[in-house]
Amino acid sequence: MGAALLVGSLVSGCGKQPPTRADVVGGQATVNGILEHAVTDGEITRLVGSYPALCVESRPGMQLCEWRLGKNESGWGALAAAVHTDDRINLLCEVPLDGSPREPGSCWVFPRRSDRTLFQMPKSLGRKPAAIAKYRPEAQRTLDSARTLVELSRVVGAAPVECRPLRDERRLCLWKATSQTYGHGTLCMSAGISTTLKVRMQCELPADGSERALETCTVEVGS
Repeated sequence: MGAALLVGSLVSGCGKQPPTRADVVGGQATVNGILEHAVTDGEITRLVGSYPALCVESRPGMQLCEWRLGKNESGWGALAAAVHTDDRINLLCEVPLDGSPREPGSCWVFPRRSDRTLFQMPKSLGRKPAAIAKYRPEAQRTLDSARTLVELSRVVGAAPVECRPLRDERRLCLWKATSQTYGHGTLCMSAGISTTLKVRMQCELPADGSERALETCTVEVGS
């Protein structure tokens, strides 16, 4: 698919409300179609018009790369429309380190806007404790269901900024989330933190890429 075909019209009525997680998940089939023939990190870069902002090893022989796209990049229009947003986006793709073709369905797109407004209460009930009581269990279930580096990154809508080795074949990975990170609101709500604050999440993960144990992620206020 050529660059010209990537410049699609955005859906109307996006407004300032970010798409729900169901909208984001539902848009991935369209994302996969757009990127069907871009099977290496180099081909993705050429198609979307930007180099990845960062890449981190996700499991042995594989890396998760994050492209940050806006209106100046050729890939933004169609990919943003796929997830019903007119914001800048993060494109996350897990690709082999050796440059061989990636697995089908290994790329996801997320708006660069916090999902915190999805957790707001009606003004008549709009106190922070009420919102936390209502949404915290749901947010925690979403986080608990993410057991690998890639799954956690899909909750956050961004790749970890760093991973460092620990003893016992484990490593500690760090994600940072702000108002420009899709999963920011979910992380805040899972820990009972005000959605006006920046947060950081650290998770201990097996170095071999296998699933983590529960209660191995910590979310806290961060810079």
